[in-house]
Amino acid sequence: MSEQESTQEDSNDKVKDSIAFLIDLVKKCVSRGGIEFENVIKINKSIEIFYSSDSTPESQEDAVMTLIKCVHTAQTNGKLSLEEAFKAYKHITVFRV
Repeated sequence: MSEQESTQEDSNDKVKDSIAFLIDLVKKCVSRGGIEFENVIKINKSIEIFYSSDSTPESQEDAVMTLIKCVHTAQTNGKLSLEEAFKAYKHITVFRV
């Protein structure tokens, strides 16, 4: 395996780990009442995109943005611990270009 392929695999693993973390955190925030009810439908659709075999890169990008916005909302509403907020920041930076 070339160094470039290894770097790409590492990058893909980071993205997958970050998506899994954000999904888990958003689910926790919903249970804590940190997300508006009308956003729950968007969240559910976003999560489904990651398990769909016919999702597009654009739909996945939109889904990630929805999850990130929900994490920001939860933080604004005081529903994240300091540790969760710091981990969320680290995982969100994976998607910054």
